[in-house]
Amino acid sequence: MPTVILTPENREVMTLLRQVDHQLAQLIEALRGAPPLRALEIQRAIDRVLERLDGATQRWVEATLPRQYVRASDRATKELLAVLAGAQVVRRLTDLDRTAIRALQQATRENFSGLARGITQAVDSIILSGGNADAIRRFFEESSGRTLVRVAGKNWKTSAYADVIFNFRSAQTQREGFKNRFLNNNVSLVRISSNGSQHPKCAKHEGRVYSLTGSPAFVNGEEYPPLEVTKESGGLFHAHCVHTMEPIVR
Repeated sequence: MPTVILTPENREVMTLLRQVDHQLAQLIEALRGAPPLRALEIQRAIDRVLERLDGATQRWVEATLPRQYVRASDRATKELLAVLAGAQVVRRLTDLDRTAIRALQQATRENFSGLARGITQAVDSIILSGGNADAIRRFFEESSGRTLVRVAGKNWKTSAYADVIFNFRSAQTQREGFKNRFLNNNVSLVRISSNGSQHPKCAKHEGRVYSLTGSPAFVNGEEYPPLEVTKESGGLFHAHCVHTMEPIVR
């Protein structure tokens, strides 16, 4: 199972995210000393920039994410052919796959929509409370050097935080494609790759075997815990994690 592949579609969205950061920075600078009416104009301009971001990310969710899932499933098929010694391999998408794709799309859609919504709601609240252009500018600048989103106690630039969402969901999509192709072929055990990670929450899982069924698996007198036990904040398969899964047949 590979790590995230930077397809042309991925690069296009990342480029746009950086452009959005630049445009928002220009708008924030324009607020300096602007009269209240100018603040309303800039509020509308910010809305237009964020609509552009939202449109691009939604197109990625609808078109590119399913393609990434299918590509991952196809690569999983190749791995299965290698370990199943010529056995028949299910290659078509099943209801399990279609349900997974819809869930991934919904989660990613909500991530990106929330990014834009949080900014526009904050600006709206300043305007409605009688704030002026300088108040809006302070809102952005007080988030620490033009960073626009605060998550888990950390300030992020719009593009930086969206990149985390983007990379995490891309990697998750590929893992789901692999996992479900394995399950569709009655392969329920996987080994976590050994990458020599220095990340303590990842390193402890390297080389270990887990069950994909959501329950412990008992094989030849050995118990394998469900993959879900690896889930913790900043743990295995965090954003930008390079660990992968390989099928185990026993």
